[in-house]
Amino acid sequence: MIDHIILTVSSVERSLAFYEAALAPLNIKFFMPYKGENGHPDLWGFGDGQKAFFWLKQGKPATRSIHWGFIAQDNAKVDEFYKAAIAAGAKDNISPRARMEYYPGYYAADVFDPDGIPSRLFIRVSGTVTTFGLKLSSQKRAHVPGGRLTIVQGDLKNGA
Repeated sequence: MIDHIILTVSSVERSLAFYEAALAPLNIKFFMPYKGENGHPDLWGFGDGQKAFFWLKQGKPATRSIHWGFIAQDNAKVDEFYKAAIAAGAKDNISPRARMEYYPGYYAADVFDPDGIPSRLFIRVSGTVTTFGLKLSSQKRAHVPGGRLTIVQGDLKNGA
């Protein structure tokens, strides 16, 4: 299971404003600034108010190195995320729609954040969400089927 992700952004201020607006429909909020010390970078954490799982750090983003997705409760939340992200400055990648090419019930919207990083919000309407996609820089694919982490083109496998 994935615990957290750190996203390198070119402007923390701009990205904080963007992600605060785009993730608000999911009740994911910025609440945890972390002052780095001893070589650890400053971080800005988003989460549920108790635990941060999505972090930003200042740096040079590698926009083709990552593709992340958050799970939504229903299609309306996917639509709300898309509208909020576009209003906050995202660029459209794929507007909200059913993605039957993945599997029945998969509904998603894809946008590019202010640094051009592809972001996705999705829902599997037919039941429990069973996948979470993450594209890694070496073109490996990672996913969490039924809560298990598998790196498809690599050697890390975790889960029971």
